[in-house]
Amino acid sequence: RQLDLQSALCTPLVLTQLEGYCARTHTAENLEFLLKADGVKRLPPQSMELRQALQDVARVYIAAGGDKEVNLSAATKAKTRLLVEQHDPCSFDQAAKEIYKLTLTDIWPRFLLSPEFLAIAHRKELRV
Repeated sequence: RQLDLQSALCTPLVLTQLEGYCARTHTAENLEFLLKADGVKRLPPQSMELRQALQDVARVYIAAGGDKEVNLSAATKAKTRLLVEQHDPCSFDQAAKEIYKLTLTDIWPRFLLSPEFLAIAHRKELRV
């Protein structure tokens, strides 16, 4: 079986190479957003840490003109902003689904052919 994106996100060796590839191809904001969105859901509900993380991620990745704004539909952006205002730990779920799909269909296939991946493809710990 071939390594899939979900497994790669949980495999430090592959994740490091994928991060390098994304940085080189100017697509790092997508991967960073996926990782941040997942991290937010792990924070204690109703905590100040959660509220701050929601605001920070929304400002950087969701807000128009954000430093690392990801490409989302207008409907998803609006829904995400509303959920962030409500301090919902799952605020970024729909946005993450959109970015995951983009990553899976656009970035992932090119990564599998990249020097970053080919440098580690022979490693037996990557056999799934």
